[in-house]
Amino acid sequence: MRSPSGQLIYHYTRLETFLEHILTSKMLKMSPLISSRDPYERFSHEFYYPNSSLVTLADEMHFKSEMEYMQTLWKHSCYLCFVMPDEKSHYEGCDRLRMWDQYAEAHHGVCIGIDREQFETNFYNAGSNEENQKMYAAPVEYNHPIKYPVHTFFGIPVVPADEVANFSCAELVENNYGDFFFQKDLDYKDENE
Repeated sequence: MRSPSGQLIYHYTRLETFLEHILTSKMLKMSPLISSRDPYERFSHEFYYPNSSLVTLADEMHFKSEMEYMQTLWKHSCYLCFVMPDEKSHYEGCDRLRMWDQYAEAHHGVCIGIDREQFETNFYNAGSNEENQKMYAAPVEYNHPIKYPVHTFFGIPVVPADEVANFSCAELVENNYGDFFFQKDLDYKDENE
């Protein structure tokens, strides 16, 4: 059933996955972020700071624990991808040949159309019951180069030495979740997620 907005989002999958899991449970399973083929998504973000007399041993220990937090966050983060219709190219979400090839078992799988508004309502309701769990849904932004939420030096994320003592990965991710979880290289643009 479509919502009044009527926009569908599409999920491609293998036929076996659809028949054995999705059809019987009426649920979609999220994948671990570390299983993504996209290196920007798959690897935990490593931040660096320049050598400086401003950075104390206590600052170094704090920064190390923040990097451990980031690795743990990435290890426990999951994702679920959908394709949106592309009005500019007149593609519906279900008629993407490359998506059929890559995600739906070389054109032998299934593409499921889901009402976007209803899905997002159910998605946020499910996540609100879990303690310390954050759930986000948003369109993917495609950029080249990737935009980092901190300064970079030749593509390497760098935290200024005078900010190391108060650096917070949790705060950085919360304030910039789109840059971390809803950004892909421009090369993936035709996925229209």
